[in-house]
Amino acid sequence: MGVAAEWVYSGRVFSSEEAYDKRLVSELLEPEELIPRAREIAAGIANNSSAISVALCRQLMWKNAGGRPPMEAHILETKR
Repeated sequence: MGVAAEWVYSGRVFSSEEAYDKRLVSELLEPEELIPRAREIAAGIANNSSAISVALCRQLMWKNAGGRPPMEAHILETKR
């Protein structure tokens, strides 16, 4: 959160290397590799999961992002 706050508050432009080092992005690609890699990732998601499971997992991840206590997160997850 500290790094994210610094980036947001300062408004400074930072390099792709810094974004990678601080884990904002998971990989660095050449411009011509970007669209093929995005399609590869999307195909992996589409072929290996269901839309409902992705939506529920996404919802739970965002609900629990605030650092909820483990039991509270467990209760949310088991309501499904």
